[in-house]
Amino acid sequence: MKTSLATRLGPLAERDYRLLFSATTVTTLGDALAAIALAFAVLEVGTAAGLGIVLAARQGVEVIVLVFGAVLSDRIPLSSASASRRSPTPRGSCSDRSWRRTSSVERERGP
Repeated sequence: MKTSLATRLGPLAERDYRLLFSATTVTTLGDALAAIALAFAVLEVGTAAGLGIVLAARQGVEVIVLVFGAVLSDRIPLSSASASRRSPTPRGSCSDRSWRRTSSVERERGP
C-alpha cells in the first residue's frame, strides 16, 4: 500500500509550517555555533575566567531581552501582535478561522 508524500511528511507538507520549521532550525543552530565561536575567540586572547565572564554577560543580556519581550507581549493587544491578523482574508469569502482550518492545497484549488 503506497502512501502519498503529504501523508508521510505530516505537518511538513504545509508550506508555511516548513518555512517556520526550517527558520527555527537554522536560528537554533546559529545560536549554538555562535556560543562555540565566542568561546574559541575569548580563549584565543584571554583565560577561562574571562570566558566565564563573557558567557555570563551574554546569558544576562538574553534574559533581559526575553523578560522585556514577555512584558511587552503582555501589554500590547493580541490582534496587533499576531501576523495572521494583519493579512487580508483571501478572496473575502471566508472568515479567518475557516481560512486557517483549510490546507494550502484546498486554498490553491479554491471553492
